[in-house]
Amino acid sequence: DHAYSPYDRFVPLIPVDTEGDVAARVRIRMAEVRESLKLMDAFLKALPAGPVKVELTPVENEVNGLGIVEGWRGEIITYVRLDNEGRIARFFPRDPSWFTWPALERLIHGNIVPDFPVCNKSINGSYSGQDL
Repeated sequence: DHAYSPYDRFVPLIPVDTEGDVAARVRIRMAEVRESLKLMDAFLKALPAGPVKVELTPVENEVNGLGIVEGWRGEIITYVRLDNEGRIARFFPRDPSWFTWPALERLIHGNIVPDFPVCNKSINGSYSGQDL
């Protein structure tokens, strides 16, 4: 229910199921994939005319950029700063799991070792940041 563009104009169908087993979760995931493909088609058809790329030129000796997209685990943010010669001076990618790993620390506190896999998978964090 995020009201930012393009979801203020394109409302996705949210798949649901009455079961909670592995097969039901697979059905939900497949329905989400189909809905995502429909949304991508709609987004592409609704793109405005104009350039898809612009040149970055330094302003006061540096250029800053921030990219934000919605991944399946959550918000993916990437920050980049170029120096006055157009080289990357700073770069910071933030995977959605950045915020869930500290939650795991709290979840496992006071639990026994056999409970760790259930706690770990309940946050479904990305080990390698592959969402980036």
